[in-house]
Amino acid sequence: MMFPKKIARYVFPFAMICFGVAGTAVAQPLPENAPPPMPQQPTQAEQAATESALAQLHAINQFETRAGMMALNRAKSKAVIDYASEIAEDHQELDQRVLLTANQLDIKVADSPQAAQKLAELKQSPAQQRLTQVSGTEFDRAFIDAMVAGHESAIQTLQAARAGVQNTQAAQTIDDALKTIQGHLDEARKLQRQLGVPQQSGGW
Repeated sequence: MMFPKKIARYVFPFAMICFGVAGTAVAQPLPENAPPPMPQQPTQAEQAATESALAQLHAINQFETRAGMMALNRAKSKAVIDYASEIAEDHQELDQRVLLTANQLDIKVADSPQAAQKLAELKQSPAQQRLTQVSGTEFDRAFIDAMVAGHESAIQTLQAARAGVQNTQAAQTIDDALKTIQGHLDEARKLQRQLGVPQQSGGW
């Protein structure tokens, strides 16, 4: 399409201003001080899954810490005493991590009904009742047997709970706990063989 010379003098500069030299619209840059996009809030189901997982991990840590402290006072074998000390110390540290994560996510686990329920279940387990009825070397064997079964159960519980956790921080806290608990389980199995403990089911 041809324009008269007088009209072209106005049309082409106007087109260059609107569409740029290449004939495409000129994008306006974003302001440098533009606020970052708001993070997506978790759904109610995701929040509930995170709360449940952290509450169960809190209960497991509380119980394992107490179990380790009990064994420190009642075990006879040095290997079992050393293992009990490791259990108590590691689960105390894990629980501090859980409480910190929960606080940062505005989740209450210390007084959580789910944590209280899980802790009550652990206290009423057959292995816990058996430990109150034995002493000496028999206690050592019963304790290690319960540690094997109990840590197997804890891993299964946390893996199932972890599957529903979408929050990155909470997921990492649980993953780190699982690694530690797996290490405890491996050590307990070695002690179980050393002490000649028959493998039994029904841990914590």
